[in-house]
Amino acid sequence: MTLHKSFLTVMVLAITSQLAVSQSFQKFQAQLVTKNFHNGKTLTSTGEVAYTGAGKMITHLRSPQEGYTINTAKGEVSIYTPKTKEVYTLQNTQYSTENSQLYFFLQNKKNDLGLKNMGFTLKNTRYDKDLVITQWQPPIQASNVLKEVELVHQGYLPIYMSYTDAKSRIVKKMYFYNYTNISGVDFPQAITQIDYPFAGDSIVSKNAYSDLKINAQATSGLFDFTVPRNAKVIKSAKK
Repeated sequence: MTLHKSFLTVMVLAITSQLAVSQSFQKFQAQLVTKNFHNGKTLTSTGEVAYTGAGKMITHLRSPQEGYTINTAKGEVSIYTPKTKEVYTLQNTQYSTENSQLYFFLQNKKNDLGLKNMGFTLKNTRYDKDLVITQWQPPIQASNVLKEVELVHQGYLPIYMSYTDAKSRIVKKMYFYNYTNISGVDFPQAITQIDYPFAGDSIVSKNAYSDLKINAQATSGLFDFTVPRNAKVIKSAKK
């Protein structure tokens, strides 16, 4: 399901400041452009994202095909397609908004990007000029698939993150850049993720955020969107 995968890429796409802020975060909205590159093909999606401090995130993609995704801190996901009036639902903790990059930055967790909360432990810190490079050991239940996570800060801002699997192969890289400060929150307006599912193969996803608004300035009607009651459920799953 192409639209489904596009939405999950946007969501999964994907933070603590040394400044004392963000505890009062209530609402956030931004325009979003996502570009996915794989096998010589490019898919560009445009839309808007609205996220509440209660953990509800709504993504409205306008192109290439209109659709809405609602997901929660519990990992409940609803993907609605207006054209067909169909909704795809599932529940899986990996899709929790508390696993998203938006959550880490808006909740001021950028010193470790949520690694401590996920059970990772700091095993090494080194310095290279103005860079602070930390290496994190995964929790025991993930040690069969992950060897370590490396996180790089420039100043107090995270700029790079990589995941190395149990076979010492880097399987994911993430770059955070074009930072802006909005009401005391340092937020990367661009995030690039590169996944390496197989040797010699890579999938690149680039997310660009613009027109960022927070709390009282976040007044988008998207916050009030709900899936129509007459939408046809085409699949329902719980994991």
